[in-house]
Amino acid sequence: MRYIAGVVILISFMIQAYATTHYAGEWDHVDPATRSWFRNLKSPHGVPCCNMADGHQTEEDIRGNSYWIPNPAALGPIEWMEVPAEAVVYNSENPTGGAVVWYVMQSPGHVFIRCFVPGGGV
Repeated sequence: MRYIAGVVILISFMIQAYATTHYAGEWDHVDPATRSWFRNLKSPHGVPCCNMADGHQTEEDIRGNSYWIPNPAALGPIEWMEVPAEAVVYNSENPTGGAVVWYVMQSPGHVFIRCFVPGGGV
């Protein structure tokens, strides 16, 4: 049991270190109100989207009744992926003006989208 707990703690530190070293700094110069928006944003299920460092500016496309974004895991040409409906945060009054996505790389080539806010906060 201690071994499993140790492994979980180690993995948590590795993820945190990765996120810290791979933060692009795209939100470094936002105002305090925008910082607060990032900190308080929650998914439709009430789970926090996380922080500014986890939110990434993205392009968006609407196809039918779905949002689509470029797959962050794609290594070659742009490969669009559908945003799961349960990840879309509506009426968020998005202060960034552009679409923002929070995702986790689950394995090579596979992305789990935690939250997505359309451009303009639709």
